[in-house]
Amino acid sequence: MRTVVGDGAFGPDEPGNTRTTFLPTDLPPSPCLAPDLMPRAVTAPLDLYVPPEPERDMYGVKLELGAWRYVLNQTGVLYGPGRYPFHQHVTRREKDPTAPLNDRPVPTGRTVPAPVRISPDVQNRSWRNEYVQLTPVDHRVEARLRLYAGDAPGGALVRTVTLEIDLGAMRVRLPDQIPAGPLRHQAAVKGERILALLVTALQERGHGAGEPRVVLGPWDRGDLPSRDA
Repeated sequence: MRTVVGDGAFGPDEPGNTRTTFLPTDLPPSPCLAPDLMPRAVTAPLDLYVPPEPERDMYGVKLELGAWRYVLNQTGVLYGPGRYPFHQHVTRREKDPTAPLNDRPVPTGRTVPAPVRISPDVQNRSWRNEYVQLTPVDHRVEARLRLYAGDAPGGALVRTVTLEIDLGAMRVRLPDQIPAGPLRHQAAVKGERILALLVTALQERGHGAGEPRVVLGPWDRGDLPSRDA
């Protein structure tokens, strides 16, 4: 402990002119907690969104569940490390030698997990509400779907929902707000198919592939597209 006395105009007895500081050796040691008492990181649950009412989509389509599967419907995707397979290049901007007034993106050699779009593998560019957006969070993936909820004059009713795809536990979590019945069944089936796509991508990456091939649609692989739902 150290006491410092000032020499103000009114001498050492001047109010506020004396301060005491403590050296580190004066302070009590921090308590050593047992391992089971140490604070642990808590994974916050994802906010799974479900609107109270469906919305009308004049171009909405109805797709029977059938035997189709989800495929990657996006270019510029490669495989990267971690539980989530889909990555994109990290780039930097530099002058384009062929056009000095312009910049161009140049890969840095690093990649980051990237949101991607997926779709059923039965027809290309026609599904609208059947497209799904996948957004990596941590070991979980947020899947944004628009479920077919019925017919409407001049279109269809769709219900936007968010599912949690847990790549650590390999399971799908549905929002509690999705009502029981056909809509919840549709969400459950599609959630399992999203998980199956991600598992297939992880397996392909595990066999040494640097970019997706098996999980692409037939139109992107050069195969003849299937028309069966």
